[in-house]
Amino acid sequence: MDLENSGWPCDLIEIKNIEGNINWTNELPMRVDGPIGGYKKAFYINGENYKMKTKYKFELTFKDTTNTIYKYLIEGTDFEKTLTPIN
Repeated sequence: MDLENSGWPCDLIEIKNIEGNINWTNELPMRVDGPIGGYKKAFYINGENYKMKTKYKFELTFKDTTNTIYKYLIEGTDFEKTLTPIN
């Protein structure tokens, strides 16, 4: 799954399944760069065991360079997804 970081550089420190049984294969913590030259920087999370046309829901936890924690809920089906900040 491709995502973009429009903020400070940070580390992805946790991927937690809420619905679905995706086996996330990224090695954590994973560095996520911020925008370069005003352009958002894409990063990818990789998983196995997802079955097409089934719903997924999971939480991403990030820690930035000031040790602030940010959490986001991602839910969707196939390539359609929504991202909601949690806190």
